[in-house]
Amino acid sequence: EPRGELLESRLGIHRDAVALGIREQRLERAVSRLLDPAWRTNTVSHVAHSSGFRSLTAFNTAFRSHTGTSPQQFRAHHRQGEAATG
Repeated sequence: EPRGELLESRLGIHRDAVALGIREQRLERAVSRLLDPAWRTNTVSHVAHSSGFRSLTAFNTAFRSHTGTSPQQFRAHHRQGEAATG
């Protein structure tokens, strides 16, 4: 029995819900890294791949859907906020 079906039958978890949960965790990891000064020199592509996304296009689409902005705009906006307060 494939793993997805096993989860569904034993735990009552639908495969799509599991995939969405994983995507949300990856997006939260990426948001955290984009805000982290230690990750400032890393490209958005590196952040995406290190957060578990295989495709930069898929990451950009998911990120925009999750935050309402692109990863580049998100990072730039939060850097401006740091400069104003720091």
